[in-house]
Amino acid sequence: MSAPIAGRRVKFGKTDGDVRVKDGGKLLAGGFIAGTLIVESGGYASILGMVGGLVIEPGAKASLRGMCTGDVTNHGGELTISGTVKGVLYGRSTTRVMPQAMIGQHGEPIDPGTGEGPVPETAALASTVIDDLVNVRWANVRASFDATMRDQLSEAELAASWLQLTGLVGNYRGHGDTAVDRAGELTRTTTPLRFDSGEFVARITFRDDHTIAGLYIFIPEAGNPNDL
Repeated sequence: MSAPIAGRRVKFGKTDGDVRVKDGGKLLAGGFIAGTLIVESGGYASILGMVGGLVIEPGAKASLRGMCTGDVTNHGGELTISGTVKGVLYGRSTTRVMPQAMIGQHGEPIDPGTGEGPVPETAALASTVIDDLVNVRWANVRASFDATMRDQLSEAELAASWLQLTGLVGNYRGHGDTAVDRAGELTRTTTPLRFDSGEFVARITFRDDHTIAGLYIFIPEAGNPNDL
């Protein structure tokens, strides 16, 4: 059971169990909360001490300058981390991580050069593109292209490329789970595809506005994808 905080509160010393900051609540946590600190929409928490876990809900605000000994999950609130997370950080793409922060593990792969995480829901976007290709909805796929892709690949060329592929490898049989990672300013998805003649890989790259910057299908062993 969690202890609710609805007004202004300063906590020092040890607190057993979970703590929940409600709408309008403001918490300065300078001690040790052994359980999970949950910040609801409209709530605010500044963590100078230690918490066992941290959950930030949409519409909440929090600053972690101390330490979280477990996992941090940001569901879309305003979270800034300048301290230490011993566990996993989930919701990196919506979290501001300062250069001095120490994160045990990211729930989503990030680009080591920029520190940026992938665009949320990119795996679902990739599945939609694959479904549109399989069901010959060429206009839907091309409508998601960025300006460069639209200039390079017409709807007719897209259709011809897919039909040529299936003519060579047989019918599409399904796909596996999509892996997502960040590459500079782009989010890259990699999805295994199954055809009659074997396994292929779809590599679809998205910009932050969800437009498609690259679309490739290749044999996994080849290593160098070619344009669809």
